[in-house]
Amino acid sequence: MSEDVAAATTVPATAAETSPDNPWPLQLLSQKLKMHIDRAPSAWVEGQVIEMNRRGTNAYLTLRDIDAEISLPASAWTKVLDRQEIPLERGSRVVALIKAEFWLKTGRLNMSVKDIRPVGLGDLLARIERLRHALAAEGLFSDARKKRLPLLPTGSA
Repeated sequence: MSEDVAAATTVPATAAETSPDNPWPLQLLSQKLKMHIDRAPSAWVEGQVIEMNRRGTNAYLTLRDIDAEISLPASAWTKVLDRQEIPLERGSRVVALIKAEFWLKTGRLNMSVKDIRPVGLGDLLARIERLRHALAAEGLFSDARKKRLPLLPTGSA
């Protein structure tokens, strides 16, 4: 009988070893998630600020991917935002250094903005120029691919 009690009180070493009869305490799962997320590196991402709300020393942002319908809520200290010469606003295109953080007590995942920079017109023009060269290298601008426009549009598709 004491072996059954000892087996029931042994905490599984991995999540794969848990079962309905031998689960992890919620605290252990939260601690393991936090340790895993803390090891993840920060990453620079590019996006557009679609929402920004300042509250005291914190700011809450929503960044949207430039090419896809994907958004990411993030938070930043207002001092991070105030370092910009030109204030960021809704619609600003930015690159941001983001670090995932896991709040152990509440089990919440937060994306923390450690640095943020507007993507300037010069950067944007340089990207457009690189894209133009790449498309030209594929032959997409060749005269053979061009079609003559009609004098007047027709109603058929």
